[in-house]
Amino acid sequence: MSSKVVTTSTGPHGTTAITTQQKVKVWMQVVVSLLALGVGMLVLTSPNFAFHQNFDEGTKRWAAGWVGAVVGYWLS
Repeated sequence: MSSKVVTTSTGPHGTTAITTQQKVKVWMQVVVSLLALGVGMLVLTSPNFAFHQNFDEGTKRWAAGWVGAVVGYWLS
């Protein structure tokens, strides 16, 4: 992938150039985070409109782990 400058932004610390690779990386982080957060929350709140059965404790633990990992990633 090329490092072609897509956008430049001027802020308090000068001009920042954003490459295509950086934009793709951020979008992938957002998409993967939303998927993990969405599935984790649906499993934790089951039974709901998506899952009509109640999940066992082991499944709810990994779902809570996914939600915690996403929140921890974005807070760090």
